[in-house]
Amino acid sequence: MSIIENIIDHDLPKKHDAVTNIFRNKSAQLRNYIQEILNLNKRLKSVSTELSNYLNRSNKFTAFSEFSMNLQSVLTDKNILDQLNQFVMQCEDYQSFDSIQNDTIPSEAFIDCCEYTLKVIESTKGHTDDIRSMVRLQMSVMISGRFVEIRTDSDFTNAGSTGMSRILVLVMFLALSRKLCPDDSVYIHIPLDEISNFDAINTNLLFDMMEHNKIHLVCAQPENSTSNHKFKKLYIVGADGVSSVIPMKIKEANPLLGDLLV
Repeated sequence: MSIIENIIDHDLPKKHDAVTNIFRNKSAQLRNYIQEILNLNKRLKSVSTELSNYLNRSNKFTAFSEFSMNLQSVLTDKNILDQLNQFVMQCEDYQSFDSIQNDTIPSEAFIDCCEYTLKVIESTKGHTDDIRSMVRLQMSVMISGRFVEIRTDSDFTNAGSTGMSRILVLVMFLALSRKLCPDDSVYIHIPLDEISNFDAINTNLLFDMMEHNKIHLVCAQPENSTSNHKFKKLYIVGADGVSSVIPMKIKEANPLLGDLLV
């Protein structure tokens, strides 16, 4: 057998089989990945609805209404989604039983479709191995009748007064926390700064809402204030160490209240 015959009869068929199998496997991996992306889009819509509904149900502050927490995939453009769906359909045909049995070489149109699909995914600038880069969070709320869209930290800061902005962060964090940890037997602890910026009514509402959702607030203050009395455990850190604050219970009748009841 000549060298040319050996190449034609043995080497080329082996290379043909190897290249075809590699392409078939890679295209199947890409198809599976795209199907996961398309399923992710559906799941994100469901989670967004759950979070928004939970926010509006749990919110106790009349100044806030119509919460919307929308999780969106970076792959939302209609043209992009059409291309992804088209690739999945063409890949299904290529991966069909008849195609595999006949050891079919991929058509030029399908190869072009694969290349274009990869470019489309790369154009989103998302890291395909990190789901966080593939999802965007959009939030909005009505504050005292004013529509506020929240995309950055500065949007929270500019949403209202210092106290209201901080409360807004806590309310939204509440929904996210309980979505990630729905187990009521687990108490979540949230650090809270500058509680003195909250007025008395909002402080009471905040603590009641957090207690109802099994969330503990942790705060450090330079000095004692009336707002601190809402904490179940209060400690004073001084030169002599750490002291626990125990509320005093007065058993005697209050003479001032007695005069009012007369």
